Amino acid sequence: MPHARLPLPDYPWTSVFRALVAVLKEDPDLRRVVKTWRSLEGGPEDLEALGPGHLPWVELTPAPSANKPATDADYQTDFRVNVKFAVPGTRVDDLMNLWGAVMQAVRFDRPFRESTVGEHLRNAGATVHTVVAVGIDPRIDANGDTQSDAALVIPMFVPS
Repeated sequence: MPHARLPLPDYPWTSVFRALVAVLKEDPDLRRVVKTWRSLEGGPEDLEALGPGHLPWVELTPAPSANKPATDADYQTDFRVNVKFAVPGTRVDDLMNLWGAVMQAVRFDRPFRESTVGEHLRNAGATVHTVVAVGIDPRIDANGDTQSDAALVIPMFVPS
């Protein structure tokens, strides 16, 4: 059973994380290909182990980085989102193509809803014009499927 939300406002990194999740889940190519998304939304599925029945799957986990002072009251941070993903079998091309689709989906100039991906992320709190993708690290899991860890990094200015 899901727990009640804590009575706290969404801070900029929370808003940016959820905005990024929406961009990825609503991308037409990713929506067509990815069977299972995991982004720790508080439901019972968050506790379920991802396995062959969920393939291809993508798991997104926020990992805020260290803050650097930008002014006396505000700070700048590189907001990191860890991305784990897996495809069936050992064809690394499928894994690289899935990562390529993720990178294409977060291009700031891509249309999203009534505006662009960049405008959507900036409205949520991102302050730059790009998302930095950190490369993949393919490996074969115990089930004979191909997995990788990667990351997306969004530089942010966070007012106090």
